[in-house]
Amino acid sequence: MYWPVYVSNQNMRPSTLDSYNSALRKWIQPFFADMHLEEITPRTVTDFMAKKLIPANLASKARRNIYNLLSEVFEVGVDNQLMVENPVRPRVHRPAVIQEEKPTLPIEKFWTLICELPTRRDKALVWTIALTGCRVGEALGLRQ
Repeated sequence: MYWPVYVSNQNMRPSTLDSYNSALRKWIQPFFADMHLEEITPRTVTDFMAKKLIPANLASKARRNIYNLLSEVFEVGVDNQLMVENPVRPRVHRPAVIQEEKPTLPIEKFWTLICELPTRRDKALVWTIALTGCRVGEALGLRQ
């Protein structure tokens, strides 16, 4: 009851809300649904991380996002006096995010691509993406 009210007051983007709801449904609720709030301790959160998230072989960023959401949910419980303290302990539970190197296009292939593009507009789009690092969708949304 408290979480939907909290979320509705946060002015979240629909995609963020969808992501939160998905993580709640898929990861958090199945593990914690049958527990009373007073039963949830830091050890319970450790078990959640060890038994649910780590074996799922999720990307480190996905694990961190679920961890952040879990902490936020419990913080709402504390704010509404449903819990005395948040059982999530950053020093113990916070997963590291491993920065993965993104593949890049070698310069020779970039020039081949530019030369093969049929229009100046296509070339401008590729140059914009290459020089700014923006995503394709962001570049397509740009106006003249």
